[in-house]
Amino acid sequence: MEIPLRNIKGRLYKGKLKKYFEAGRQYEDYSESRLEEIASDLSPFTRKYFKESLQQQNIKAYHDVQGQLTLIDTDIFGLIPNAYQEHDLECAFDVGQFFYNIKLIDFFLDNKLDIPLEKRAELLDSAERVLLGKELDLTQNTEFNYILEILSLNPRLEIGDIYKNLKSNVIKSLQSIPDKERLKSTINIGTDMGQIMYEIMNENYIMPDWSKEFLMQQGRAANIFDDIKDFSKDRKRNQGYSISFLPSLFLNFWYHFYKTNEKLPTRKELKDFYTFMFLGSIFQLEELFHLKSRT
Repeated sequence: MEIPLRNIKGRLYKGKLKKYFEAGRQYEDYSESRLEEIASDLSPFTRKYFKESLQQQNIKAYHDVQGQLTLIDTDIFGLIPNAYQEHDLECAFDVGQFFYNIKLIDFFLDNKLDIPLEKRAELLDSAERVLLGKELDLTQNTEFNYILEILSLNPRLEIGDIYKNLKSNVIKSLQSIPDKERLKSTINIGTDMGQIMYEIMNENYIMPDWSKEFLMQQGRAANIFDDIKDFSKDRKRNQGYSISFLPSLFLNFWYHFYKTNEKLPTRKELKDFYTFMFLGSIFQLEELFHLKSRT
């Protein structure tokens, strides 16, 4: 169902809407060869795990969505005068690959509910050491070692302090905590992810002054939205919010979405942002009606 819809949208969309839509196609085409390069640098067992993970559409979609979002954000920031170039796709891929790694860790912890909290903290510590470029013994064929080997191929970033905050908030979110504390962790995780996105982009562009605050605020709103999408699933796993807290969750999403708007300096950026939001709304409707894989 996805391919016919994509072709129809490609014909209907015009202007910036078409540019942002096509950014997704360009990113997927570019990332295909880059993912093959990464696979060739991995050990045989990890390579098999890597390729199998990318066949899971909800994980692969996370890579693609973050890459496309990066391309759109760079345009909103006024960094793309005309068409996207290879340099832009390289930066988007670095963001997509980092977020894909985070998704792998999240997916692993979500599906290993029998792992004690202390052990989960140890696993996140291992990921931190890999991010900081420290060598670990990854010769044992365990699933988390496969994830760490993939993570070790990420570009080195000076994000030690940000990751420490991210790790602390993730560990907190894995515990049974009051709704307000869970929401606070969600907001903090979104802030950290926005900062990491900024750091990767800042390695490739001269970023506008307001862009860091925008990306952090965008991360907060996006993370709350993910909690809303996962509300029923998380409750079934005894990991989510109470039913009575759902209205507060919606209110907080709209508050942080409004604050994201406030970070945009002129009407031009606001117009581009709402062009992206229209595209994102179509994407969410397709997920809702099972016309595409859920992220």
